[in-house]
Amino acid sequence: MRKRLLARTCGCLTAVLAMSACASPSSPSTPLGLTRFRPEPTSFLAISGYDQPLTLAIHDRDTWVRSWNDIHSRLSPVPALPEIDFTKEMVLVAAIGSRPSSGYEVVFTGATEAGDVVTVDVESRIPGPTCVMLPVVTAPVDLARIARRNGAIVFRSTPNVVNCPA
Repeated sequence: MRKRLLARTCGCLTAVLAMSACASPSSPSTPLGLTRFRPEPTSFLAISGYDQPLTLAIHDRDTWVRSWNDIHSRLSPVPALPEIDFTKEMVLVAAIGSRPSSGYEVVFTGATEAGDVVTVDVESRIPGPTCVMLPVVTAPVDLARIARRNGAIVFRSTPNVVNCPA
């Protein structure tokens, strides 16, 4: 029993160390161009159909159609689907799930590539104590285009408390 537990622990530790090596700061990384669907510094849609947190890299049109409809499930009519050439690009989706008020956002802030791994930076913005918020449930989501990659996509989320003017 102890040998089995030790083997599992060592296996997990090996996996953690291997993942750490992939994300090592000494690995050279190349910035990638990332284009948000809405370039303003606000999130794409504050009331999406994603009630749970989600990150997604979309590589095909069928998934894109389903995701677009899910995102806009609370709107009528659903806006026209932007055309994407999935032979050259892919779409990134980040949602932070339902929030109790306005003032929450999720924003793609950049992407880098090291070897076969693309790391996508996502900022979750949380309203600070001096922010005035509306008492309405929101579900922020952001979308971005990026050159198609077939390797691993890692989403790195950073929370950021927004300080509003008093």
